Amino acid sequence: MTNILSKKMGPSYDRLSPLIKELHTGKKVIEGEVNVERGRLLAHFICTLFRFPKQNHSCPLRVECQHTSDGILWMRNFDGLILNSKFASTGDLLVEQMGPLRMYFYPVEVGGTLSYEFIKTRIFGIPLPKIISPRIFAVEYELDGKYYFNVKVTMFAIGKILAYGGCMEFSPV
Repeated sequence: MTNILSKKMGPSYDRLSPLIKELHTGKKVIEGEVNVERGRLLAHFICTLFRFPKQNHSCPLRVECQHTSDGILWMRNFDGLILNSKFASTGDLLVEQMGPLRMYFYPVEVGGTLSYEFIKTRIFGIPLPKIISPRIFAVEYELDGKYYFNVKVTMFAIGKILAYGGCMEFSPV
């Protein structure tokens, strides 16, 4: 089945681990316990403003996801806090929209893992200058037959805003 990632990545998509490719096909439910960390004072304010999850070293996370040839829908439930996002295609990039935020990425295969190479951010359609734009580091990988992921958001002069990740299990819907 074709999905937006296979379209964007071309032949490099075939080098992703079989587990990562399966996860990004059709409808899935992903569940597990993740570590959520927030940065310091200003980071807490930013996280609260955008309704990001609270710090919790054993946070239950359930993600309902749907992957199609023209998009991805992720419905995340961090222990009762709902955080939804949609991915669409624009040119060579994937765009994740989360409320007023639009984050632009290149999906990249590195040694069978899936990395999202961050490019830029817009808020309410306005491009953010790099100096105040968040930087996002995201990777999905397979280790010993299990699915792992890590996401970290940082900002210049602030440092870590939010980081979360862990091991999750998935099943088709």
